[in-house]
Amino acid sequence: MSLPEGVYIIESKENGAAIGRNPREDRSLRPKPVVIHPVGEGLLPQASVRLLSTDILSRSTLNV
Repeated sequence: MSLPEGVYIIESKENGAAIGRNPREDRSLRPKPVVIHPVGEGLLPQASVRLLSTDILSRSTLNV
């Protein structure tokens, strides 16, 4: 499954809080991969990935 290019916000399904990055992670403007782990194998087994599109008021949600 490939995701469309864009800016994503990953939120916890449990409380809706945004999931941040490790402060030691590369903060350059180089592209970062989006990895979807099978349920139970990731750090957060239930999270939603929301694409904030460049289209005005256009949003799509992908539950993983």
